[in-house]
Amino acid sequence: MSDQKHKDDFAKLFRADDGGQVLVCKESDKEGRPEIFIISVFDGRMAKIKIGYENTNEGLANFESVFSGISQDLVNKVRYLAVNYSEMENNQ
Repeated sequence: MSDQKHKDDFAKLFRADDGGQVLVCKESDKEGRPEIFIISVFDGRMAKIKIGYENTNEGLANFESVFSGISQDLVNKVRYLAVNYSEMENNQ
C-alpha cells in the first residue's frame, strides 16, 4: 500500500501477508451515521466487518481516528481471524 494520504481518502487497499486483498472503506448508513467496512474475499466467500459510529462530533472524530489508524498489522489479523473462522465452520 502507498503511504500517500489525502484528506478526502475514503478507502485503503492492503495486501495481507497471505496474499489476499483487504479493502477498508468509509461509508455511512441510511441515517448518515459514519461506518468503516473491512472487506476481504477468500475461498469464494466475502467477509465484511462493519464498525459504526454516532453522527456526533465525538463519533466523527473517533471514526476519522480509527480509519487513519488502520494498519497493515491490523488487516493481517482481521484476515487471519476471518479465514480461520471460515475453516472452523467448514470442519463442523
